Amino acid sequence: ARRTTAGGGAVTITALASDGIQFLYCSADPQIPRMAAGAEAKIVSSLIVGLPWVLMGKSDIKRPADLKGRTIPVSRPGGLTDHLAKAVLKKNNLTTQDVKLLHIGGTGQLEPYNALLQGLADAVLLTPPLDVRAKRDGYQLIFSLQELDVPSIYSSILTNLKTLKERPQLVQRFVAAMSETIYFVEKNPERASQSLGKALSINDAEILQSAYQAYARKLVNRRMTVPGKTVADAVELAREEVAQLRRKAEELYDNSFTDNLVKSGFLKELWGTLP
Repeated sequence: ARRTTAGGGAVTITALASDGIQFLYCSADPQIPRMAAGAEAKIVSSLIVGLPWVLMGKSDIKRPADLKGRTIPVSRPGGLTDHLAKAVLKKNNLTTQDVKLLHIGGTGQLEPYNALLQGLADAVLLTPPLDVRAKRDGYQLIFSLQELDVPSIYSSILTNLKTLKERPQLVQRFVAAMSETIYFVEKNPERASQSLGKALSINDAEILQSAYQAYARKLVNRRMTVPGKTVADAVELAREEVAQLRRKAEELYDNSFTDNLVKSGFLKELWGTLP
């Protein structure tokens, strides 16, 4: 197996669909419209379901209404943070006429956060553990995106149609291995935090604990089943922006591999009971 890191959702989904890579671990939210529009890929398991995002900002912004006339940096038009920022505004009866969305590019959260630090913006969307750093830098929580009534599937495993057809056993083993990873992380918090710290070059215990609680405890989906209704809701939401969607929601995911983990007794043997 070989791990490849690529920048940008559009780039990675193209590489997956063309069989340049066989698996993609990413947020499913921005990929669902691309798959519905024709990208030949499917979600085969969802490890984290929900929105870990928060909106942090300057101390004089106490609530979303205070964002009028302010600026929020996001990656690019149509990207995940662009989509989330618009959802936050809509939830709070604001528009992009009230709040400026500054498209600064990039694929991570550091670019938008640096824009906030440099005074180019007033609030920013972050996920753990960067929210801890923001608090230390003097910014405060404005809005938790868990309050949004929007469909969200966060960290998921995608594969392409060729791999599904020609190498289903590889997909099954990959999904099983990820299930064992979830189990290991939950049962070994210290070692998991150490591994995370090494990967992120962070040794701050509070920051690592924030990430562990969010991703290994609060939002983790131990069965890894793809929530079909959430996919369907996301497709309908995408239809508002993309008129020509070629694929139906049920064509965008395959739960047979996670179902097999239940039917075979794999999950029960792993956890001692069905999660």
